[in-house]
Amino acid sequence: MNIQIERVNEQNVEQWMYLLDGLAGFEHRPPIGTAAKKRLKADALAPTPRFEAYLGALDGEAIGCLTLLSTYSTFRASPVLYIEDIFVLEAYRRRGVGQVLFDFCVRLARERQYAGLEWTVLKWNEPAIRFYDKNRGVPISDWVWYRRDLHA
Repeated sequence: MNIQIERVNEQNVEQWMYLLDGLAGFEHRPPIGTAAKKRLKADALAPTPRFEAYLGALDGEAIGCLTLLSTYSTFRASPVLYIEDIFVLEAYRRRGVGQVLFDFCVRLARERQYAGLEWTVLKWNEPAIRFYDKNRGVPISDWVWYRRDLHA
């Protein structure tokens, strides 16, 4: 499969939004609301974007996506690439698309000379856990991930 990876832009942002709706469904979450989609689009396409968004396409059809951002590790004294989202449409799973997207992240982090990559995975998502184990991901058991929501 020849997967093309391209940055989200004005021409393809709606395809990315469609995939994010698919991700929400996969994660058993409600669809992304209109106001949130407006913020996502503005933040992704801003002159200084708050995050990076990419599409994985096959023959011009978006079949997967990535949402990435840079964080910083003071103890490593280096930036870290954080994978917020990695998603592949169900019809294309277990065909190497996720691997292409993940390998893109690894290459990007290496090119930028980042210390590494980090991500979270839902405890019930056994296929993703196996995928990340296969790709030398290491669970960080001595940290507890917390969140405080400020948006409705």
